[in-house]
Amino acid sequence: CFQLPVALYKFWAGAETEEERREILGGTMLLTIVLPTLLLFPVYVWADYFSVLLGMPSHANLLRLVLVECQLGMIVTVVMTEMRARDESRRFSLWELFQRVGIGLLSILLVAGFGMGVWGMFIAQTAIFAVITLWLLPPFLKQIGLCFNGPLMKQMFHYALPLVPSAVAMAAVHSADRFFLQHMVGLEATGLYAIGYKFGMLVNILVLGPFLLIWQPKRFTIANEEDAEEKYGKIFTWLLVLSSFVALALTGLSRETVQIMTASPYWESYTLVPLIAWSYVFFALSTVVNVGLFVHHKTGTISWLVFVAFVANILGNIVLIPRYGSHGAAVSTLISFVLLFILNLAYSRHLIAISFEWRRIFQLTALVSAAWGVMVILPHVSLLVDILSKLFVLLFFVFMLFFLGFFEQLRIAERVAGAWSEVRERIRVAD
Repeated sequence: CFQLPVALYKFWAGAETEEERREILGGTMLLTIVLPTLLLFPVYVWADYFSVLLGMPSHANLLRLVLVECQLGMIVTVVMTEMRARDESRRFSLWELFQRVGIGLLSILLVAGFGMGVWGMFIAQTAIFAVITLWLLPPFLKQIGLCFNGPLMKQMFHYALPLVPSAVAMAAVHSADRFFLQHMVGLEATGLYAIGYKFGMLVNILVLGPFLLIWQPKRFTIANEEDAEEKYGKIFTWLLVLSSFVALALTGLSRETVQIMTASPYWESYTLVPLIAWSYVFFALSTVVNVGLFVHHKTGTISWLVFVAFVANILGNIVLIPRYGSHGAAVSTLISFVLLFILNLAYSRHLIAISFEWRRIFQLTALVSAAWGVMVILPHVSLLVDILSKLFVLLFFVFMLFFLGFFEQLRIAERVAGAWSEVRERIRVAD
């Protein structure tokens, strides 16, 4: 989508009228429909030639189907971006759930039930995206329409386009290590690394993914508030708490989890989980500390910083994998994400000086270190006993967070009472 949804959030936060918002949304949708169609038209026409170039001779129609799916997916992305920008969280969640469950169930039906293989998976995705598009696009067009404000779109493209190469470079950071492992060490090491990486990446799935759904639109609106620096500091603390807890759980229970969920030849992959898990903690924190760069139109700087992390990752893979195998790849990932965090912090703090809650950060660091140390020195008794003892350590970790006052800011009782009052009012209105 040329990273236009990111620009949409930025310009949406600065819009003062509904008419300006309609121009932002209508222009983004128009470009999302027209530009990819123009760019991909040669691929549609000469799909036979491109399928040969991609090493998929006789699969031209599959390539065309994939492109249709991608274009429908981009349209759905823009529509659901509007939901997030308007804080329509329930509506967004329902459609997101329909999309994921629908694709999953239809894929199972077509692949396992009808034996359609790869075709079944792409047909399922295309069909679900088509249903969502047919349902959501007409009301979107009726309310917003398609329009083109040249100066506005020029500003949005100027903001968004530098993020395209950074997205490509970041995708390479996430996946290039498997390429180096396969060619330098072999498939066995690549398989072990893939298992450890999947478990460690749960920090990204369980914490960062849901967080970004809220953070991406809100980081721009918070910037307009008087106490923005303090709010960014609190958000950083709580993202650190959540990501550190998940990483601590994955680290402490990595051996037991891998033994339960994989066959014995893959058990050694548990040693990779801590490196990957903590890599994604730093990756998650980078999304907060770079807020100044996003707010102040420094997307070109973001692109360069990601490129530096990408180069560090490639060099790390080249140097470390021949010596240390899959552990070298994991260390290279950790180095690149730590470097990205430091660079984002260094370049962004001059634009927005986040008020970090240093006392809480130091307390959390001490707690994580102590809990991790305890789980490391616990004697190995049996699988069940090991799991229970480490769960007790995690429970004590949460208790210490309560004891040190980490949860005071959440005002849990007030939120629960407020939510219950809202439910009762909705019931009364419905009656």
